[in-house]
Amino acid sequence: MNRSHRFSFQFVSYGLCLGLTALLAFAGMAHAAPAIRVDTTEFVFGQLPQNVTVSHTFWVYSIGSDTLRIDSIIPGCGCTTIPLSKRAIAPNDSVAFEIQFNNTAMLGWIVKKPSFRTNAATDWQYFKFYGSTVVSPEDFSPIAVFPTTFDFTSYAGEPSHELGFALENRSEETVKLRLADAPPGMLKIALPKSLKPGETYQGRVTLTQKYRTEDITKSLTIEVNNSHLLRLSVPLYRRTYEIRPGLPDSSAQGRLDGKK
Repeated sequence: MNRSHRFSFQFVSYGLCLGLTALLAFAGMAHAAPAIRVDTTEFVFGQLPQNVTVSHTFWVYSIGSDTLRIDSIIPGCGCTTIPLSKRAIAPNDSVAFEIQFNNTAMLGWIVKKPSFRTNAATDWQYFKFYGSTVVSPEDFSPIAVFPTTFDFTSYAGEPSHELGFALENRSEETVKLRLADAPPGMLKIALPKSLKPGETYQGRVTLTQKYRTEDITKSLTIEVNNSHLLRLSVPLYRRTYEIRPGLPDSSAQGRLDGKK
């Protein structure tokens, strides 16, 4: 093969390689697409005290070959908020959908359906949660927790990261108990495996070190007899306050500034 033929052959081969590379790249781009997976779409809070905020976290997974984007969110009502940490989820990544629900002015059985839409589908995705507002602590059944809200609010010079609580079985049968939901890594709490009829358990709940200086609006959920229909949720609340400069300590009560 003479020099000119060899050069022509090399040039054609090089061109074919470039064309094949471009074709493969285009094919990869054409097949790159976002995809979504949601393992759990429903949650039952169970019985709730009145005028509180509770929360539960659902997880959305990006399982496609392209970035999953959260395009739109509809909380469903002014009582529900969904504070997302991000709206673009890379492949093999995930995002927490924390549902924060306030039941102020709501009575009885509650059903809410917040929704969202992504670039992976034109249809709306739905979450669904349930709860039941109990007006009086005396109406909680088959179990009751006192206090009905775990308030770790810290006032100036008085850190509060541990609380005592009582868990009462108000039924006529022995009940089995388990912690159905709680913020990961936030609490140390031990529940009895069971309570006999009329028995009251005295326990303690402690905030872990990481959360002792943060404001908290969360909740935990206790389940009875492995039934999601027999649940009770306890709001977890914490705010940090400081005395305004120049105010005497005796006048601090009711005149405190909250750190945001």
